[in-house]
Amino acid sequence: MVHVFNTSYSMVSAVQDMEGVELCGTLKNVVAIAAAYCSTDGTGFVDGLEMGNNTKVKQMKFYVKTYCYGCNYENWSEGSKLLFPSVKDTTFFESCGVTDLITTCLGGRNRECAGAFARNGGKSCILNESFDELEAEMLQGQKLQGVLTAKEVYEVLSHRGWLKA
Repeated sequence: MVHVFNTSYSMVSAVQDMEGVELCGTLKNVVAIAAAYCSTDGTGFVDGLEMGNNTKVKQMKFYVKTYCYGCNYENWSEGSKLLFPSVKDTTFFESCGVTDLITTCLGGRNRECAGAFARNGGKSCILNESFDELEAEMLQGQKLQGVLTAKEVYEVLSHRGWLKA
């Protein structure tokens, strides 16, 4: 199938690590909106607080480093292998991994809503309430993957006793 999409100006690679690809897709949404649950800033929040590109890149570097090398373990792939032993280290460095993470952090629903949340002092734009209302206001029926996924990831980490103190 790869040969169908490969061209002289665009190269496609196939990743055989289905569980790794799924984990990358899950974690990138959490990272894109992580500021809502973990800290006071992030790329969406940096935009919302009207900070400069240097600050945005610094945050992205932090999240990419955490995504690829952080967690309670030496890297995400090591922690991921506790859930799915077949996950390959290299998957996180494929387009489905760090490339998708960066793309999601630079633009997308999670980043846009986090920016609006920050601009409004932790409240939604119109109803002056939470992410649920912000989602309804801004996304017209679409969902923020990062909020729900962050809750689910937190539950898994908590249940397994993997949260840092």
